[in-house]
Amino acid sequence: MKNATLIKISIGVVLVGLFLFSIYLAVNNDSQKNVAVQDNLITVQTSSGQVQTKNFLKDFVEQSGNALALAETQNYSIVYYKQDQVFYITLLSKPLPDALDAAEKAFMAKLGVDAGQACQLKVVVRVPYSVDAEASGLDYSLSFCPSGKKL
Repeated sequence: MKNATLIKISIGVVLVGLFLFSIYLAVNNDSQKNVAVQDNLITVQTSSGQVQTKNFLKDFVEQSGNALALAETQNYSIVYYKQDQVFYITLLSKPLPDALDAAEKAFMAKLGVDAGQACQLKVVVRVPYSVDAEASGLDYSLSFCPSGKKL
């Protein structure tokens, strides 16, 4: 009787484990299926269509987990998060419009995209509190995109 109960519990634990593992695989595979890598190009599937970029996944400054630092200067940093497929541009110096201009140019050059293609990608532009308390806490987006906000 006790053996039958232990067997039932063991089977239940295994089934729950398999279920949780299948959810994990589905989530991880889903986040990467929108990016296709082919030699020196990457095709990113966005809500507005496909965007083809240079293969920035093999040309980065530093990697930490799912984060790839694509560029780091005293004026800005550009980081790509693989899991969310989001680019974060952080402005690190004033005047902020000058830092943003330089970061946007570097971003488009790194990816080999024009302004229209850049606007299709998920890009967050932010300012740390330590750089400008009043400008911090917002997503400015790219200045030339419809979603762009003035600094």
